[in-house]
Formats: sequence, structure tokens, C-alpha cells
Amino acid sequence: MIEVKNLSKIYKVSRREAGMKSAWKNLFHRQYEEVKAIQNLSFFVEKGEMVGYIGPNGAGKSSTIKILSGILTPEEGNCIINGRIPWKERKEHVKDFTYKECLLCFSIVLMAFSLAEIFFRAFDTFPNIIGNGQFDRMLVRPRGLIFQVLASQFELTRLGRLLQAIILFLYVLATGDIVWNRLKIITICFMIISGTVIFASIFILYAGICFFTLDGLEILNIITDGAREYGKYPVSVYGKFVLLFSTAVIPYALFQYYPLLYIIGKSENTLYCGLPLIGMLFIIPCYIVWRVGVRKYVSTGS
Repeated sequence: MIEVKNLSKIYKVSRREAGMKSAWKNLFHRQYEEVKAIQNLSFFVEKGEMVGYIGPNGAGKSSTIKILSGILTPEEGNCIINGRIPWKERKEHVKDFTYKECLLCFSIVLMAFSLAEIFFRAFDTFPNIIGNGQFDRMLVRPRGLIFQVLASQFELTRLGRLLQAIILFLYVLATGDIVWNRLKIITICFMIISGTVIFASIFILYAGICFFTLDGLEILNIITDGAREYGKYPVSVYGKFVLLFSTAVIPYALFQYYPLLYIIGKSENTLYCGLPLIGMLFIIPCYIVWRVGVRKYVSTGS
């Protein structure tokens, strides 16, 4: 449920005049003018109701959404979403997950993605490998094809992102209130390994599709780089459809969501601890697509 009453947002924009003298003057004494992005906006959205929010450029659509998301704070008015004021409680709770619980979730996803990117990102450039004839040369070498593709590009530059994930994870360990035991520690290891395998599987799937399209499908970036961004929060916050898709189609939830519920104490179901192992089976259909593509591949010519 969303309730918005008399919402107003005003931006202060610096007034700039032409000329070097005016530019120098603005360094020490700037003049501002007020731009009213939203004025006395009110509306009500019931639970389960679907609405559209349209308007011309500059009407305040983006500003409204940012206020509803808790990114911006309005000058006047009030906004209540499911009993919460978004800009005051954005960090504390996201669908009943605390800030540090979300941070733990994101650190695991970022760690898994970074490891997959370091070792398997070469598959993301597979259209170029096919297009420039490099894959033809790989076929006549006495080494495995996957090994050769992996060896063609090794992204050590991604270590910075991995380091960031480790720092976030250590921060949660040091400041969080999770009661750790042996099973939870093992589950964390399973989550990181499973996430790495699942992201790597998607890179392999992307390369396998290139055999049939002669180019990659950009839509797959939604489930690689996009998943890294959406992984900042447990997938359940995005709705039942996303949770179902992330469970039955691309098994993100098997390493990112269900085991997390057990670790943070929201579920006592120990079966969740083994779901990351099941999620790793996703590599099988992805590898099959790769093998079928290799068999059907002829050549790009010289």
C-alpha cells in the first residue's frame, strides 16, 4: 500500500552567466534559483493494484520514484509505504531484512560474481573469438576447448571488486549479530562456490548461444551484471514472480536467498543449507548447449 499526501520537492540550481568574469565570481559567490520538481502531489495505491505514472519531461516522475525508494527526501508532505516512511527507514529494513542482512547477501553475491568474472569472463568475449577465426585455431590444438577459452583472457583486474566483497563480508562478521556455528560456516562456503558456478554457467551458456546467432545476446547481461546489482537485496523483495524465476529457471535463489534465511535465523529449515549444491547442477544444461554448439560449428572462414 502506498499513500502520498501533499508531496513537494524543490531543487536549488546554480545560476550561471556567460563570460569568464561571471565564472570566476561563481567560485566565491553563487546565486541559486529554485526549481519546483513536485508540487502538492497526492495519490493512493492499494495492495495488488497496478498503476501507470506518465507525464512530460521535467514533470517530476523520476523525483517521485526516488522519493518512494527513499533516495530523496521531500521538502514537504508525507509518504507511507506499507507503514514505513521510505527515506527514514530505507537502510534499516527492506522487506523485513535489516541493513546488515542485506549487506551479507550482497557481499556473497559480489564475491561469487567476482570469482566467476576473474576466471570465466573470457566466455563473454566469445563472439570476437569466433569472428576473428581464433576458435578455428583452438579446434586443432591438443587442449580442451574450455581450457583454451579460459586461458585466452584472465581478468586479474577484477581483484579490486573481489577485495571489496571480502571487506564487506568481514564488516558483517565483525559487527553483525549472527550466531555462527559449523553448519552456517559450511553453508556460506557452499553459497560462494555455488554462486561462482552459476555465474560461470551463464557465461558458458552465452558462449554456446553464439554458435547459433554469430553474436551474443545482450539480454543475458540482465542475468549476469544485472543479477549482481539486484543481488544487493534478497530476491524475495522483488516479488513472487522474480523469486519463482530465480528458483526454477536461473537458480540464483538457491544460493542467494534460501540459505541466507537459515543463516540469519529467519528459517530453521536445514535443508536450505544444501540448496546451493543443487543450484550448481545448472551448469549441466549450460554445458550441453555449449557441446551442441561445438558439434554444429563449421568455420568462419579465413
